Amino acid sequence: MGVIYIIEDDLSFAIGLEDMIKQYMIDSGNTYFEKIVKINNNFEQILSSEHIKKKVKDLYILDIDLDYKMNGLKLAQHLRMKDPNSYVLFVTSHKELMGEVFLLNLKAISFIYKSDPSKEERLRSALDQIHHELFLVNEEVLQENHLQYKFKHKYYKIAISEIRYIETNSLRRRLDIHGASDVYPCQLKLKEIEEQLPDYFIKIHRSVVVNMNCVKRINTADGLYAVVLNDEVLQPISRAYVDRVVTMFMA
Repeated sequence: MGVIYIIEDDLSFAIGLEDMIKQYMIDSGNTYFEKIVKINNNFEQILSSEHIKKKVKDLYILDIDLDYKMNGLKLAQHLRMKDPNSYVLFVTSHKELMGEVFLLNLKAISFIYKSDPSKEERLRSALDQIHHELFLVNEEVLQENHLQYKFKHKYYKIAISEIRYIETNSLRRRLDIHGASDVYPCQLKLKEIEEQLPDYFIKIHRSVVVNMNCVKRINTADGLYAVVLNDEVLQPISRAYVDRVVTMFMA
């Protein structure tokens, strides 16, 4: 599996990045990257790393303004020649240097400004993008009437007919797939699953998709609507989805 290299001469900042990445791995269940390596001196060692020769996509988090004879941009150029398919993410305190990245065609996946209070959010977004490209772009999660995926160290295969509804669990940054008797955690995005499910799965809220075959009635009171499932679980319907949900239920 891949390695994340943090190439940064400010050790305290590198440790902060490492902590953010470790927390992201816990929250997302992303197991592609097997380790994190911090390099805060002798930066050319990354160019002779044995791992760079493997057919694995790594992530290089590079400080552009390294206090060294070779800055991050120059190092990235050498990395691109040796490892053209891996990911590069730049960190910097100097926004004015961003233009050089485009001029050198270094194909960075993202940039993080050290003083940006939302840098952890930007880092998570970049890691989400990498995860999507590695696992989801050419992968159908719907196979032979089953939903198949991996979450952390477990593989799941859930019969579509068993799924009652799927909802976003914001607290744990994942989806909860509610089956007939169990709730299954999932790290995919709701939209990614929704696009592959049969037509009788319909969004009733921006964070909830329901199997309409499991709906036994729709309640309404004071202009508010909710679907009631076969086991009496109630899920509110957002106003934007009411017409479509009611039409499908009455069809």
